[in-house]
Amino acid sequence: MIRIVLTYPEVVQDEINRIQILMEDDFDILHLRKPDFSLEMMRGFVEQLPDDIQERTVIHSHFSLVHNYDLKGIHLNSKDRNQLFDVEDTGSCEIQTLIRSGDEIWVNRRPVNHVSYSAHSVKEINELNFKVDYAFLSPVYNSISKLDYPSAFEDKEQLRDELVFCQSKVVALGGVDNEKIEQLGEIGFAGYAMLGAIWNNEIEV
Repeated sequence: MIRIVLTYPEVVQDEINRIQILMEDDFDILHLRKPDFSLEMMRGFVEQLPDDIQERTVIHSHFSLVHNYDLKGIHLNSKDRNQLFDVEDTGSCEIQTLIRSGDEIWVNRRPVNHVSYSAHSVKEINELNFKVDYAFLSPVYNSISKLDYPSAFEDKEQLRDELVFCQSKVVALGGVDNEKIEQLGEIGFAGYAMLGAIWNNEIEV
């Protein structure tokens, strides 16, 4: 299974060192999500990551950095999807950060090797008009990081049936901890992503 860890959205004490430990054995991919970070803050964070972790890092914002560093790729949500320009609709002198060319996503008119997406239903994933390496589906269980964010998929048998017909790999997000990994494989997920189970005890106060 694909093993993903998301950064906590706010500052965490000794975060870079903690990430290095997690990425040694426990996780394959780091999703870097810091929604309040400026471009320079994000750049500074990326530069602190060792090269081997940068190569496994997917960024959720400031997408131009994907070509400035040897990052794995970018992660889009529904807001990003709605802001996509088709390459045919952009002028030769006009630069839009995100462009869809056929079923590919480009950043600053250069193809991106890896694209993932956040969805809240299998139907939403199947309706995407661009290729993704995988899509997050959430919240599969009651969220750990957001106490008032319950599971949207109580009927796990129905979810299993829907995943059979999904056109993309699907990664479970929301309430995922080590005790649920076996069930996620049985349901048909290609991987899992953890946030609250990792960071809830690490948050800087």
